Amino acid sequence: MIGVVIALWVYIGFVFGRLSCATGQPVTISPIIEPELLAKAVDHAKTLAVTADPQYKQHQKQYQQLLEELRNGSVEALYTVAQSLNQRNVGEDRITSVQLWHALADGSDHVASAVALGFSYAEVDKEL
Repeated sequence: MIGVVIALWVYIGFVFGRLSCATGQPVTISPIIEPELLAKAVDHAKTLAVTADPQYKQHQKQYQQLLEELRNGSVEALYTVAQSLNQRNVGEDRITSVQLWHALADGSDHVASAVALGFSYAEVDKEL
């Protein structure tokens, strides 16, 4: 129930709120994100690209591009890494993903991160 309320709140905020005047330019990472948190994201992105199998060369290129976008300050790249961390469903990785989504939702007004954060909280509520 709380997840539905949060999702509705985010949707209403998106439609009527602060994000109604998008500029269409690439969004860069806000200085609100702590360097340690960004370092965890970069470390995770580096582990995604590690494979020696020639079948996955295209995936390696995609992960190298993701890593480069992270270094350039892309919010979307950081959001992608947070999704990957959350899908691992390991305690510390899951906490890191929530911290990343929280920083993006608050600092960069990233709507997808706010929605993911709401669903993440709802999943925790289901487990309790």
